[in-house]
Amino acid sequence: MRFVKNWVLLILALFSFIVFPLGMFAQRRGFHNSFTNVLHKYVDDWGMVDYRGLKADRYGLDFYLRSLAEITEEDYSQMNEQEKIAFWINAYNVYTLSIVINQYPIKASLFKGLIYPKTSIRQIDGVWDKLTVNVHG
Repeated sequence: MRFVKNWVLLILALFSFIVFPLGMFAQRRGFHNSFTNVLHKYVDDWGMVDYRGLKADRYGLDFYLRSLAEITEEDYSQMNEQEKIAFWINAYNVYTLSIVINQYPIKASLFKGLIYPKTSIRQIDGVWDKLTVNVHG
């Protein structure tokens, strides 16, 4: 449990410093606001995520996921280097949150429970090697 909390805390610390607007097209659409709102609502000052609450109210998260998938090559090419880095960090983080809440509460397998903490994201089968996501078209 401590491993998961520390890992989540590290990821969410990145959130608090690297949630940037994704450029003029994103500012017009304002879709990044949905992710910012999710973070403010479900992540406390210590970086702990209220997964139960987020799972029950996932509209903002799902909206942001759909928005990431709709970004075109033209939109992406208009981003500067800093915006592109923020885009990929945000994409990784929002998909990680989505994967966790899709499996929440995480249940440990017998074998993995011996190796990793029982609530670790590593308990989710295929999380790092089989799951695929749609980002940027």
